Amino acid sequence: MIDFAERRLGPLIAPLTNTQSIEAFKRSNEVAVLAYWKPDDQKFKEMFARVAKENIDYYSFGATDEVEAATAENISQPTIVLYKHYDDKKVVYEGIFDADAITAFVDTVSIPLVGEFNRKWAGRYIHKV
Repeated sequence: MIDFAERRLGPLIAPLTNTQSIEAFKRSNEVAVLAYWKPDDQKFKEMFARVAKENIDYYSFGATDEVEAATAENISQPTIVLYKHYDDKKVVYEGIFDADAITAFVDTVSIPLVGEFNRKWAGRYIHKV
């Protein structure tokens, strides 16, 4: 409940300005979806904002245009990375930059491969069946 309130009260996409803020964002969110974008790529930013708006109830979204941050993660800009505290800790999106495809990616890789069927995960497990 607290995570939901924090996502709703904070910015739709958290602006992350350096590697320290990125690491703090990843640590403080069980599932964090991060866009590494180029400052002038308006189309990519709008597409990511659409994904964030449609999924803010379930995931935390952040973005950075810092080249050093992308280099530290060994990725190129633009790209989207999902970080989570279980299974594969870092999953890089490798598909086309389409809001529906990215939402499907986030929905799929955010669910634990093996986990307890409880209130927290029940809706997402059932939604995938």
